[in-house]
Amino acid sequence: MKKVSVVLVILFSITLFGVSFSVDLFPLISDQPLQLQNRAGSRTVNVGYSVISTEDSSRVFILVRGWFFRPDDVSESMQMDLEISSDLENYTRRLSLSRDGFYYVLDPFIVAFPSGYRLRIMGIEIPYAVEWEVEVKELDFIYLEVSSEDRKESGADFGRISDGAFESTRFVGDLPVIVIKGGERPTGGFSIKVESVTLRNDIIEVISRLHKPGRDDFVTQAFTYPQIAIGLKDLKPGDYTVVVRIETVTDGVVEDVLTVSDWFQSE
Repeated sequence: MKKVSVVLVILFSITLFGVSFSVDLFPLISDQPLQLQNRAGSRTVNVGYSVISTEDSSRVFILVRGWFFRPDDVSESMQMDLEISSDLENYTRRLSLSRDGFYYVLDPFIVAFPSGYRLRIMGIEIPYAVEWEVEVKELDFIYLEVSSEDRKESGADFGRISDGAFESTRFVGDLPVIVIKGGERPTGGFSIKVESVTLRNDIIEVISRLHKPGRDDFVTQAFTYPQIAIGLKDLKPGDYTVVVRIETVTDGVVEDVLTVSDWFQSE
């Protein structure tokens, strides 16, 4: 998820008149490449987009960019349509694309329009409502007898099992491994438990709890390094963002929360 990770500057807005509903177009510039969550189209015409409004909003805001592959055309620019419509109303605006090698590029912009209307860009239907209908799926996982060498800091490491040992890497194979670390602790009696692992789109969320010993518990008087490792089963190949939440708990009360985020590629 995949997520939007980019610095954007709004240059100006254009309100599109001539229809009974309001449509706004916000051209953008960016200091970094856009990482958009979704793509629609083909190898010839492709639109990347991210929905940046919520389902209960009366207006939809979508960040868009796109390209058209046409190596046999030498003109410097091209125009294609943005269409917003319902069963009773329709609006069309011409969009300019600029030549870049074998491609015509549609520069990034935000389009805003009333919720419930259909959106087509360069002839591609943009199924934006699907973003609000995604099911949160429980992921199956197994506990593993492996550990990370970096033990002193609390957090999480991501990788795979190589020759029977844990290897930290972003390219994790068919059994992604997550090592959750409680850091260096002054006594024994600390333990980690994974409460849940869920998948929404390409975002994996792991909820775990670091249980501290109670005040009256007898514990080892030595430094310990609580860890736990899990392997994610039946995960499809692809790129994933992973968010690990580590809740520190004493006698059933959450005292502190640490959140770690990273990404890996499942092959």
